[in-house]
Amino acid sequence: AIVNLGIDKATLPAVKKCTEAGTGCGGCEPLVKSILKQQLESLGGSLSNSMCEHFSMSRPELMALVRTDADPSSVDSFEKILAKHGHGDGCEICKPA
Repeated sequence: AIVNLGIDKATLPAVKKCTEAGTGCGGCEPLVKSILKQQLESLGGSLSNSMCEHFSMSRPELMALVRTDADPSSVDSFEKILAKHGHGDGCEICKPA
């Protein structure tokens, strides 16, 4: 599935969707992610750690930035966080963050 999707389209959600791996209880998701990372690297790519297309960091990385911001009022809404640390309008993945 990973080779068929190609380096640019082989994301964890895409692999889970086409293989249904990691879509039940989620217990095997770390293994699926590990296999995806290894396969992408063998194809010359890499696995992105970004939360979504609007933020170039993971959810824990973003939350650490928000929690340690010197001016809490500059990150007290999704719109402000997006303007400061991301781009675009947001999506169903990042808006709940």
